[in-house]
Amino acid sequence: MTPRGKRMRSGQLRDFFADSAVTRFRRSNALLTLLYRMTDGRPTCTAFIVSKVVGNAVERNRVKRRLRATYRVQQRQVREGFELVFLARATVVTATPAEVTASMLSLLHRAEARAPCQTATSRRES
Repeated sequence: MTPRGKRMRSGQLRDFFADSAVTRFRRSNALLTLLYRMTDGRPTCTAFIVSKVVGNAVERNRVKRRLRATYRVQQRQVREGFELVFLARATVVTATPAEVTASMLSLLHRAEARAPCQTATSRRES
């Protein structure tokens, strides 16, 4: 489970969408769309939105669980100071977990929200 302080609450999400689109950025691929904005050093908050286009309630909840689990594994690589909103597309229902992970990592990398990876040599030097 994502720690409480790292989840976007409904009020924060409302503010995120109410603010001007000038402060928000968008990155998309076949499975997901990432809306994000930079914050002033606050902890990174994340939200996952799955619309009815994806399917019935069972499929939407399954997709949300898959997205949260994928993000949970990757959240250590995400830099602080971002508000991230992942929007699921209809194609995510048939995607494999590996494809969802690759899609999410690609979007985080394109948004420059991913911290630089530590290589095996840099870990040994520390």
